[in-house]
Amino acid sequence: MMTLTGILERSLGGFTCLRGFASIKELAKHSRAEFSYQRELNEQHIEEIKHYFGQREYLFFPEIILGHRLASDAPIALAQDESQLLNIGEKKNYPIDIALTEAKSRKGAFKNLKLASFTIEKESLLLRIDGNHRLSAIDQSDERDYQVPFCLILFSDSDVDNKQQSVIFHYINSRGVPLTLEENLLAIFQKNRFSNDEIQRHFGKGFLFAKDLFESVDEEHIPHIAEFCKKEKCRCSLLKNITELLNEHLGENCSAATIKSKIHKVEDIIANSEDIKNHLSVSLLTVMCIFAVKDNGKWFTAFINWIKGNRLYQLQNINPQSMIDLFEQIYSNEIKIFVAMPYYDDSTVDDYNASIEETCTELSAQHGLNVQLFPIMRVNAPTGDLIQDIFQKIDRCSIFIADITTNNANVLYEFGYAKGKGKDYILLLNKDKNPTPPKSDYHNELRHEFQGYQNLKAVLKTQIEAVLKERRYF
Repeated sequence: MMTLTGILERSLGGFTCLRGFASIKELAKHSRAEFSYQRELNEQHIEEIKHYFGQREYLFFPEIILGHRLASDAPIALAQDESQLLNIGEKKNYPIDIALTEAKSRKGAFKNLKLASFTIEKESLLLRIDGNHRLSAIDQSDERDYQVPFCLILFSDSDVDNKQQSVIFHYINSRGVPLTLEENLLAIFQKNRFSNDEIQRHFGKGFLFAKDLFESVDEEHIPHIAEFCKKEKCRCSLLKNITELLNEHLGENCSAATIKSKIHKVEDIIANSEDIKNHLSVSLLTVMCIFAVKDNGKWFTAFINWIKGNRLYQLQNINPQSMIDLFEQIYSNEIKIFVAMPYYDDSTVDDYNASIEETCTELSAQHGLNVQLFPIMRVNAPTGDLIQDIFQKIDRCSIFIADITTNNANVLYEFGYAKGKGKDYILLLNKDKNPTPPKSDYHNELRHEFQGYQNLKAVLKTQIEAVLKERRYF
C-alpha cells in the first residue's frame, strides 16, 4: 500500500493532476512501464543513473510523471464541472481510495488549494509516462530511498487504448529543446568552474582529457579547423568525440600533447583539399584526427587517399567508429602478390624476390598499406601438391605478376588461371634473357620490359602502384 499526498489541480485547464513528493522506491513498486508507447529500456542509461545515485552529490531529478485510467465502474470520476475536479461516490472494491481537503488562503494570499491523498492498494497499478529509467534504476539497486517530485495524471475510462498517454509521452520527449552537447560541454570546460578532480569524479576521465585539449590547443595554428568549429558550434563536442575514440583505441597511451602535435596534419589536408574543406563534417574531422594520432599516423595518408579516391567526404552524419571499422577492415587485409616465372637459377629467383619484397615494403610505408609477396619458390618441376599450393595462392592474391620472357608453358597456364579468376595482372619481359616473340596468348596484352634488377624494381613499383590506385587503395 502507498499513499500519495499532494495538490490536485487541472494542468493548463486540461488534465487533472496530483502533484507532490513521494518515496521513489514506493513509486517504482506501485508503477509499471506501458510499452505500447514507452521506448525499450537502455541498460547503459540505467547504469549511468545508478552511478549518479551512488555519487550522492548534486542529486536532483525533475518530476516523475505517472498515469492512471479511472475505470468506468470506479467510485471516482473526472468532473465535468469546472468548479470541481473529481466526483467521488461510495467506496467500492477499487484499488484506489481518495480523500480530499481544501487549504484556504489567509487574506487571499494565494488561491485555495485542493489537497488530496490517494491510497493505492495494488502494486504496479500506475503507468510510467516519464521516468521509467529512473524508477528501473532504483528497482535494480540497493540505493537508499529518496523523496522525489511526482505528477499523477488521471485519465477517463475513454482512454482505453492509452491514446492520451501516448500523446503526452510524445510531447514530453519531442517538444522540448534540450541543451546541445556543445552547450553542455562548454559549461563544464569553462576555466575555473570545475576542478580537474571534480570533472573526473562527476563526468569521467574522457571529459578531463577533452578539457585538457580545450585549454591547450591554440586555434591560431589551425585556422581552418577553428573556422569550421566556430561555424558548426562544435569545438567542445569535437574534442569530446576525439578523446572518447582515442581512449577506446589507445587507452592510457595518449595525451593532449600528442594530439596537439599531430593535429597540424589534419589542418594541412583541409587547407589543401577543396573537396574535403567544402564537405567537412564533424564525423569526418573526428576520424581524420584519430588516424593522425593512432599508430603515430601510420594509416593517415592511406585514409585520406581512401576518402578522396572514393569521395567519402560527401557522406554526412556517418558514425565515426563505423568509418574507422570499415577502413581498418579493408586496409588490415594483406594485399598479396603472386609471381609466376620460369626457373632460371637460384640467383635469379633471389633477385626477383628481393626486388619485389623491397617494392612491397616501400609501397606499404608510402601509402600505409600491407602489401606482401608470396615468396617465389626455387622449384623447376613442381609436384602435384605444389601445383595445388600455387592455385591456392593465386586464389588469395590481389595482383598476379608473370614473367613471360621464355613463353614458359607453366607460366602461361598459371596466367590463364589467374585471368579466369579476374585477377589484376602485370606481364614482364626480361631483356637480359633474350626474350622470344610472345605467343598469341600474350600478343594483345600490355607487356613491360626491364633490364637489370634496379630497373625491374622501378617498373614493378610503377605498375603495382597503378593497380592499387585503380582499386582505390589511395
